[in-house]
Amino acid sequence: MTQKRYDKLAKGDLAYRYPNGGYHNEGTMGIVIEIEEAGGQDPPHIFVETLIPGKKISYDYRKIGSLGSPRPATGIASVKLLFDPEIFVASGRLSGKPPEEDEHRRWKILEVAGRIGESGDNRWALVEDSDWPKRQHWLPKNVPYRFSVVDGGMYHEVCLEGIPLDL
Repeated sequence: MTQKRYDKLAKGDLAYRYPNGGYHNEGTMGIVIEIEEAGGQDPPHIFVETLIPGKKISYDYRKIGSLGSPRPATGIASVKLLFDPEIFVASGRLSGKPPEEDEHRRWKILEVAGRIGESGDNRWALVEDSDWPKRQHWLPKNVPYRFSVVDGGMYHEVCLEGIPLDL
């Protein structure tokens, strides 16, 4: 019997849990810090360090994807605010969508992982948002991402719409 290879990722790669419900949540992606072999034909467990201070998570190999190692990048990301809980509460819980003239943000890009290929733009950007105190997020291109500004608070939802082509 030959040993099955589990080599879709390596230490230092950006790893993410496959999205549940069509969006990604803060703290479900990060940099691979350890790959724990299970032996035999069994897949390894993957340990990931997230951007949330002190939060490390373990994933089953089959439940995560990888984009390779992130590379330093400098640029501006176009980020669309899809849901703002403050607007939701102010509207009497009718809508959390900001007005069109206020829905786009320009956030600083620090790193990029992934590539543009035949199947489209499969890149993620590590961005620093300017709306909340210098928070960083790994945002997937064209997939909604949720995060909370206050512990236990309602989620903001954003979508990375633009990464410069040369990154």
